Amino acid sequence: MKVVEIKYQNEAECSASVAIWNYYDLEHFIPVHKGWGKFITLYETADTISFLGTMKSPFLPFLTVNSLVVQVRHDDNTLKVINTMLGVPVLSTIKITEIRKDYSAFEMSYKFMFMGWREFLLPVVEPILRRLVVFWNDRQWREDLPIKLRRQKVLRLGFKDFKGLPDKISERYYDGPIKNSLPVPRLKDSYSNIPESLL
Repeated sequence: MKVVEIKYQNEAECSASVAIWNYYDLEHFIPVHKGWGKFITLYETADTISFLGTMKSPFLPFLTVNSLVVQVRHDDNTLKVINTMLGVPVLSTIKITEIRKDYSAFEMSYKFMFMGWREFLLPVVEPILRRLVVFWNDRQWREDLPIKLRRQKVLRLGFKDFKGLPDKISERYYDGPIKNSLPVPRLKDSYSNIPESLL
């Protein structure tokens, strides 16, 4: 087996809690991220989610890829994601560090594991893969950033899920720690809920 490791880094004006919430908010995947098609949640707890999704290849939009994804919260600010891309297992580690209040650094590390006959494709595939990971991350980042910033802003205004902002404008201020409540609460008929047939 040969492993190709690729890293991607970025920063955002949001707390680590908001960033973690964003990774567990499955409802935004299809409407926000380009290329996602069918989507079904298979399993979900406070720390673990697993879903099956269909997405279009960034460079070959006529090619659709099915991917089974398992995401685990390793510790307060680290996620481990296991999935496959075109038959290649991928282990991703996402570390989110709150550098200062409401400002975080992100480091994504991807390990692509090439086994068997796929090892012989590495000289051709690796340069393309490195460009593809950067392209994909840049696009995902641009799509996700407004969601992170908007949630950060409304939480600092006292927003509560399914309740909204405080009625009194004078109460629309919150300066305390932002906490996560996982799994992310969602509407009963959400497409990202686990179908009863799988329970």
